[in-house]
Amino acid sequence: MTAVNSFEKTSLWRRTLGVREDDEAAAERAGLRSAYLQFRAAVEPLAGEIARSMPMFTDHSIAHIDSLWDTASLVCGEDYPLTPAEAFVLGGAFLLHDLGMGLVAYPGGAAAIRADPQFQHTVRSVQARMAEDTGATAEESRASAEEEAIVRLLRRRHAAQAERLVTETFTVPGGTSFHLLQDAALRQSLGPLIGTLAHSHWWGVDEIAGRFARRRGSLPQHPAEWTIDPLKVACVLRLADAAHIDSRRAPTFLHAFRTPPDLSGEHWYFQSRLTRPLVEDDRLQYTSTEPFLHREASAWWLAYETVQMIDGELRAVDSLCADLGKPRFAVRSVAGADSPARFASFVPTDGWQPIDARLRVSQVEHLVGNLGGRYLYGNQPIAAVRELIANASDATRARLAAYGGSDAVVNVDLAQRDGDEWWLTVADNGIGMDAHTLVSSLTDFGRSGWRSEGALGPDARPLADTFEPAGKFGVGFFAIFMLADEVHVTSLKYFDPPQHTHVLDFPSGLKGRPLVRVADEGERLRFGGTVVRARLKHPPTSTQGFLGTPWRNQTVGEELRSTILRLCALAEVDIDVRGPGETEGTRIVRANDWRHIPPEELFERVYQSSRYSSMSGFLSQMKQGFCRYASPVSGRNDETVGRAMMTPDFVFDEGDDLWYYPRFLQRASIYVGGFHADTIDGAVGVFQGYPLKADRFSAFTLAAPDSLRRWVGAQATSLRPHLADRPQAQLSLGATANSFGVVLPDLPCAVVEGRLAMPAEVTRWAAGHDRVLLVDGEVVQTYLDDDGEVVFFCGRTGRRLRLPPDAAVVDMWAEWIYPEDVLPRPRPDLPGGRSDDEGGYNLVDWWNSVGGTGPVDVTVRAVARAWGVDVPGLVAASAGVCFQDEDGEQIEVPFADGGGTRKLYAVPVCRPGTVPGPAAAPAAGPGADGQLSA
Repeated sequence: MTAVNSFEKTSLWRRTLGVREDDEAAAERAGLRSAYLQFRAAVEPLAGEIARSMPMFTDHSIAHIDSLWDTASLVCGEDYPLTPAEAFVLGGAFLLHDLGMGLVAYPGGAAAIRADPQFQHTVRSVQARMAEDTGATAEESRASAEEEAIVRLLRRRHAAQAERLVTETFTVPGGTSFHLLQDAALRQSLGPLIGTLAHSHWWGVDEIAGRFARRRGSLPQHPAEWTIDPLKVACVLRLADAAHIDSRRAPTFLHAFRTPPDLSGEHWYFQSRLTRPLVEDDRLQYTSTEPFLHREASAWWLAYETVQMIDGELRAVDSLCADLGKPRFAVRSVAGADSPARFASFVPTDGWQPIDARLRVSQVEHLVGNLGGRYLYGNQPIAAVRELIANASDATRARLAAYGGSDAVVNVDLAQRDGDEWWLTVADNGIGMDAHTLVSSLTDFGRSGWRSEGALGPDARPLADTFEPAGKFGVGFFAIFMLADEVHVTSLKYFDPPQHTHVLDFPSGLKGRPLVRVADEGERLRFGGTVVRARLKHPPTSTQGFLGTPWRNQTVGEELRSTILRLCALAEVDIDVRGPGETEGTRIVRANDWRHIPPEELFERVYQSSRYSSMSGFLSQMKQGFCRYASPVSGRNDETVGRAMMTPDFVFDEGDDLWYYPRFLQRASIYVGGFHADTIDGAVGVFQGYPLKADRFSAFTLAAPDSLRRWVGAQATSLRPHLADRPQAQLSLGATANSFGVVLPDLPCAVVEGRLAMPAEVTRWAAGHDRVLLVDGEVVQTYLDDDGEVVFFCGRTGRRLRLPPDAAVVDMWAEWIYPEDVLPRPRPDLPGGRSDDEGGYNLVDWWNSVGGTGPVDVTVRAVARAWGVDVPGLVAASAGVCFQDEDGEQIEVPFADGGGTRKLYAVPVCRPGTVPGPAAAPAAGPGADGQLSA
């Protein structure tokens, strides 16, 4: 006797394709039955291969396919009308719908997936996640990222691949070819429909309603009543596939062999506990073999969420069938899906209560308005403009990377309409968005569209490795609501016809419900891209506007161009700007031109703002220095990621007077994705960078620490000869080099005995003293007098000082430019400091605060070498010297003109084995010039 397969015992099979007594269509039915059994036999080995490609997933073998007949029988009930022809194409869709999840379903196997246009993009997306989770480099994660990318693409492509398989020709090693469905007549007449139905299980309910609107007549060789309603069949397929989650889908012994990770493991776990569902009235009822313990809570919650999904599918399909007058299914919902407590009565818990304690946001518009606006970006309205332009740039660069081309421009337009209404428009010719992407990318706060694997469309070629979007956090778009109370986003997917243009309206900002609609004829875009139009709450040149009050009679257009120019100085696309009343835009930046434009043009782009016009003298001197000394900074792959010069404290002036640079001008600008984000001390110029925070106002350069150190060394070599008569500037140059982690032996670290001292000179000088007084160079400053001697003067009073012979003037509080996760600041962390209970400070406390980097670290190490000890030993020898202030102890220092004294803080460092005495201050005799002999 021939063994009967389990699916042949199901009611749906028996009443459609099973053997019947006194069957007038027995031959036709037998033909379909035989064709299906042959089809199934051909598919079985392919389905068995899915586990090799995706071992972490639950069962997709022929056992799962056979079980769908049983689940479909439960969903349909005994009276659901289904013809044998409908049952045949349904069975065919059962067989094919998941086959695309196995590599054997693709000619070429893994190579075919690697050739997918989205493979490289998916790999980089996985690598980015791995870097965030584990800190793995791209090289370290490459192999595992490629494996995961293959799995992701198999899952994403499997439904579309299923559609092709029924007509695909397969070849065995001997050269013989065959088809999965060998009956040529059925393959020709029903094969395309079977493939489309198999594909449809990945579509939404509304899409299947649109794609399967018409019934099909019977095949000529079949009875006339054997018609096919593809919509009915598609509904049965999606419901049966969704509802099949019991232990047949996740056998326990397979779980033990495959050990699926994380979420896949939770799926296995809960499905292995579930029994075959019951039908009570019009509801599916899932039960479990045993309760879930508290350590199994996550699996229970996943089961509940899955049941909610099934319930949603059942209700959506039932609503569709009722609306279209189609037969309705026997099962229309899932018991317990609307309440965790009620679901627990069917799938019980043990030792814990299923109270849904997930984090919730009850006032979404307030969260988005706060975290996507001023609470994230602070009182910096220009951030909203930056984020819009950055998004437009990302879209344009993505289009270039995915499809090629040369036209890459972002247009910024500011116009006044209807009297007092101001509208800001940012337009691009980028990748564009369809209706679904518009909604998912621009209404899902915190979700970056670039993290979506389908962001570029199915026909895009792999993204270049150099493409890195500026937007990473999914919050930038919402910054526009800081400025605007009405926003309209019009977009057309690249290569789509104009009639596919859609508009996402925010007519009341974040206060109302956004509306997505098909664009009116006058709103349609001719080519792919996106246009964002925003009605501003305040005039742009008001105190609350993003331009602020214009300076020195600047027009709004001039102020707009000046602001956008500095904001987008390193843009990777062309930037055109048009102000109010202007007939055409002005190109202010060409893509990546910052690398090759003359240095004076780059300097003016970043620093020559009308708001700095009162500092024209400083800026002129700075520009001269920049043009003379600025040099490229290399990144990790030797590409140029910056053009800058180091900045000591004083202006490059030719006059008699010395002036400080304004501190805010002694900073280079860091640009993320081409847009201004942050600054870096100790330099003038520009750097490409990456964001450290979601607001992109905290960033760091892409240059590796080693590249920065090489650049610092070259800069110091170039700059020092120009600073021969500037002792303070030379000290500042050394301190700046230290802040980049560089100690140069030919740069001074301190002033001793009235002269600049390199580390080796400090060592020779300290050898003649048992104590060294370290005096803060921020308080005691230096310059050269007419005789070329170093003069000490008080930075607060401007009067000359006479320091003791064992004093070293040194910069105490060093900068460190690197973020801790890039290059941690060296910290001594020596034991032996005074506790809070003891009060006061000792040298260990002080050294733990200031040591590790900077001129003071270099100086103390030079002193330690002079006395033949290491730094911990030196610090420990002086640990008994206590002072009440963290800056040191106060000493009396006479003014050089004999007119009194000045109290200064100094930190005493003593030679081990000596007893420190009080700080001696030299007498100031009549006519003293304040100089110490060398």
